[in-house]
Amino acid sequence: MAMDVRHISPNGKINIGDTQIWTLRKAYGAHFAEGCHGSEKLRDVLHQMDEPSRSTLIHDQLLGKLEEICRQAA
Repeated sequence: MAMDVRHISPNGKINIGDTQIWTLRKAYGAHFAEGCHGSEKLRDVLHQMDEPSRSTLIHDQLLGKLEEICRQAA
């Protein structure tokens, strides 16, 4: 599996939208974003993701945990 390509700003922040779906599946499980190819970037498929996957992302983002989840899964 190819390494996830992400843009990191000078202050170390990850651009979450550039995270590939297979990276998120490492954290959330194989059924995350079903119907989306693993190499697709979150920003490109967010509008077509299933509601449970989208709700999980929103929940973790509101709690301030999404960036760390992506960092650990990479």
